[in-house]
Amino acid sequence: MVDHIALLPVDNLTGDSTLDWIRDALPAMVLSQLTGIGNLVPIRAATSVEATSQGAHRVVHGYVERRGGALHFSFSVEDSGTHRMRTVAFDGDAIAVSSRLSKEIDPGARPFATTQLAAVEAWARHDFARAVELDPNFGPAWIAWVQSLMSVPGQAIELADRGLAQAGLRSPLERAELALVAARLHGDSAA
Repeated sequence: MVDHIALLPVDNLTGDSTLDWIRDALPAMVLSQLTGIGNLVPIRAATSVEATSQGAHRVVHGYVERRGGALHFSFSVEDSGTHRMRTVAFDGDAIAVSSRLSKEIDPGARPFATTQLAAVEAWARHDFARAVELDPNFGPAWIAWVQSLMSVPGQAIELADRGLAQAGLRSPLERAELALVAARLHGDSAA
């Protein structure tokens, strides 16, 4: 059986608006760590209703708050059929928490594409140039940057080729996704 799991935005309860980037970035990080794992199909949804309409069997709700100066994340994994919830909580930065939550959902989860928190924050804020400057092997930043330039094909092609030239892209899945975008831009249907 295929297991669809929906990741909802993370509520920022810290009172610190400079952490608002976590809202959408953390679910995107977990999604990238779980994509292509066995019979698991991670999906993004804005609400529980949207998640259910997309066929989610489980829905992950979460929030971040400050406890003693540290970030504390709490997540509930809800079974859509029974509405039973399992709660997990982690302290740490977005990368550490993303990895722990991904492993909690499926032990086969991959590590996230970067270990540079500043690169993650730049990516989340759509400052893709800064993200890849901080970590040239950060596949999701390259992909998002190329996609943001699709209306300017020449620049998008050059950028896709630059991204693919990074020998250290951490995930074969991200390399394949970037190669697919590049092939489309080049009009290379065979690739």
